[in-house]
Amino acid sequence: MPIYLAWVVKFMTELEDCLNAVERIVEYTELDHEDLFEESDDDFEDINEFDLKFEKLSLSHGDILRPVVHNVNFQIPQGQRVALVGRSGSGKSTIINSLSGMSRIVQGDIKIGNISLSSVSILNLRKIIKTVPQDVHVFGGTIKDILDPNKEYEIQDIKRVLDDLEIKDQDLDSEVESFGDNLSMALKQELVIAHAILSRPKVLVMDEATSAIEDDRLMIAKLFKICKNLNITLISVVHRLSNITSYDRVLVIGDGRVLEDGKPLELLKKPMGFFSSLYRNSI
Repeated sequence: MPIYLAWVVKFMTELEDCLNAVERIVEYTELDHEDLFEESDDDFEDINEFDLKFEKLSLSHGDILRPVVHNVNFQIPQGQRVALVGRSGSGKSTIINSLSGMSRIVQGDIKIGNISLSSVSILNLRKIIKTVPQDVHVFGGTIKDILDPNKEYEIQDIKRVLDDLEIKDQDLDSEVESFGDNLSMALKQELVIAHAILSRPKVLVMDEATSAIEDDRLMIAKLFKICKNLNITLISVVHRLSNITSYDRVLVIGDGRVLEDGKPLELLKKPMGFFSSLYRNSI
């Protein structure tokens, strides 16, 4: 009996473990669908300046109404390179996720130009705002499929972006295994960044998207040059503060609020400031 009972417990545990995956899939099927193809009356072609405005913005996660970001109020001019810094759980990712509709707006508004993002369809919104996460994923196919999944661009345009980012020796027809298992994480990050640049967004959001790239300083320098030439606003969540001084502006986030806002070198001059403290602890 003790022997058979041990096997019963083992099989029941394995069965429960396997059914967890089924339970998650069922939950995913019951989630509300994004209305990607909802019509929008707003036309971004009439906007000359794509300034981002966060107006007394409070955010929460999902259906939870309790705000985790409180009364955030700042403006980012088009073409500015902004770094968001702060400790883990400070609210950095929640703020940038609000740009793609992934965070719930409890109060306030986000505007690009004079248009509220809440009035723009998700499909149109994600054409002008591209987000590159730290943990990137790619599907099987070819390198060209990763860069241009919808067959929208000419080969010369794709090669130009690869050259600008100095992603060399990449055969566009080379096969990529499912989930990119035959690619390094650094190469996957580079390809996803190239895909985002190829669509020429108005705003590029980077959530520590160069963490696996060996010489990320060089990659960031190339990104700065591309964004300047294309007048793209760059917003980066930065954990490595070694190259933070090259940004135009730093927003220090803590407890869901903006604690400091200014040029990095000016903030470093404040010996008791939040940013200078983070910087000293990182070096």
